[in-house]
Amino acid sequence: MMPAALNPCRLSACCATCPETSGYLVLAGELSAGHAVCVLAAETTLSPAEAAEMLGLSRPFVVRLLDEGAIPSERLPGSRRHRMVRLEDVLEFQAKRERRREGRRKIVDAVESADLP
Repeated sequence: MMPAALNPCRLSACCATCPETSGYLVLAGELSAGHAVCVLAAETTLSPAEAAEMLGLSRPFVVRLLDEGAIPSERLPGSRRHRMVRLEDVLEFQAKRERRREGRRKIVDAVESADLP
């Protein structure tokens, strides 16, 4: 049990399902699996190139997504070309993309298991 002063969930005992500590458990799991982990503030802004790298997409494709409004962005003051993307918006786009991918996988699995002619 953690000392009360260090306990992030403000309860007498912390548990694995506590929302305040579940993120720490995910990070610890990723680190123990040998994966790299980067912790950033939600207010962090990224360039389109950084967003592309984070998403595993090409920079031109991310620029097109920004132009289409799929990922919100803001132009830098006094610039017509340069823009920044909020980390929060990139993560939201990534989550939507993963949900769509999972939905497509479920459809394929359902069609394959239906034994259609």
